[in-house]
Amino acid sequence: MSRIPPEVTAECCGVLADGYKEITLLGQNVNSYGHDLRPPMEFAELLLEIGTIYGLERLRFTTSHPKDLSDRVLEIMATVPTICEHLHLPIQAGDDEVLARMGRGYTYERFARIIARAREFMPAIAISTDLMVGFPGETEAQFQNTLKAVAQIRFDQAFMFKYNDRPGTRAAEMPDKVPEDEKQRRLLELVGLQNEIGRDINRATVGKVFEVLVEGPDPKSAGCMRGRSRQNKIIIFPGSDGLAGKLVEVRATEGFLWGHKGELVHIIE
Repeated sequence: MSRIPPEVTAECCGVLADGYKEITLLGQNVNSYGHDLRPPMEFAELLLEIGTIYGLERLRFTTSHPKDLSDRVLEIMATVPTICEHLHLPIQAGDDEVLARMGRGYTYERFARIIARAREFMPAIAISTDLMVGFPGETEAQFQNTLKAVAQIRFDQAFMFKYNDRPGTRAAEMPDKVPEDEKQRRLLELVGLQNEIGRDINRATVGKVFEVLVEGPDPKSAGCMRGRSRQNKIIIFPGSDGLAGKLVEVRATEGFLWGHKGELVHIIE
């Protein structure tokens, strides 16, 4: 059930009054927000309402579903300065037959078109996703289609899993289960490909200056602070504890799978 906009706005204002700079809107599928309200309200309009609250520095949301992510959401993301350039959009698989058995409600072509539109609206956007291997009946050819999809789209980050039966679900009753050793092999191959892509993307942006919200000292690097860029990537840089909670600009000097190491350029606030 969708919460009414004034209730969401009031809670966000309370959080900002406590000194927070960033808010994340959470939902199992945020794109379905507001369809049960009277009158109905689109998620894009809630984004616009929350994103323009005075004092907010950053707005994020998760999770979107590809079957109903609209151009209007992408347009609002691109035009409201507080909304971060990061989209988590689970693809789950890159094969249409597997997606149909999962009941996902979209094809790979539809998913790829959404990503292309997101990158048209926001060239600097980072895309993360969820991927599953070994869904019942998944053939080697269908798994290869998932690898092709990952290579074509080039996600910044991905959460990758093996399928496991969950009692009471439709999939648990499906035949043609993929053997455990085969699921493990496919997962390792997928992880290897995605990790290479994510590392390459981050290395390609060395030299770029990122806006970073500093979270605190890095537990593994003495004399360094860590925070997240608007693209939701970790950035570690030399700095003092007094920077915690501040927005700063950091130039990336090294790229890694998880993000960047960098150097402080400017303290925004």
